[in-house]
Amino acid sequence: KSSRRRFAEYRQNLKTKSRTQPEAGESPRAATTAKSRSTGQLLREFLQLLRGETWPLIFALATLTVATIVRLGPPLATKIVIDNVLTDRPLPDWWTQDWQLPTDRYQVVYLVGGAIVVLSMVATLIHLAGRWFATKSVNRLQASIRRRVFSHAVRLPLHRVYQLKSGGATSLLRDDAGGVADLVFSLLYNPWRAIIQLLGSLAVLAWVDWRMMLGGLLLA
Repeated sequence: KSSRRRFAEYRQNLKTKSRTQPEAGESPRAATTAKSRSTGQLLREFLQLLRGETWPLIFALATLTVATIVRLGPPLATKIVIDNVLTDRPLPDWWTQDWQLPTDRYQVVYLVGGAIVVLSMVATLIHLAGRWFATKSVNRLQASIRRRVFSHAVRLPLHRVYQLKSGGATSLLRDDAGGVADLVFSLLYNPWRAIIQLLGSLAVLAWVDWRMMLGGLLLA
């Protein structure tokens, strides 16, 4: 037989052996179930990867919560303008007695408009601070995962490295490892913002008019 043919048979035997036999130190059951993990197992593995970034992510989620709540101020300000400026209803007691703010309609509009601008700026600054921490955590997590993937790849047997080829190894280091880190935004950051915004909007609607809140829930 030629050397090329013997090498082809050797590769075929290795492929057959890798499909039917577990690797060294691995049980047969683990070899058959390694590629089929449940959602809970994958979620636990993902949370374990975040151990080194726990406090930055908590700070990012906390600032996101505060910024989202502060941004719910404009609807409340709109209620004051509609109920107490455009109509003849008296201003609430907390406006006139507790805070002793001006009661002139034009001054009320100026105060409400200025408060909306200030709240929007404060919410933007808080949101940017939390986003910066979240982005730094994602970058550190990407670098850590890529180092772990590269360290694992250089220890693979020669036939496994040959199966990956250069494009496969590059895809693992660049796309797959980067995609795991991007889950911080798609699985934690953005869903958390949506939940806080939904609950806050329902609370504002309940304060403005509980019937409007029920109507919004029914339409949703």
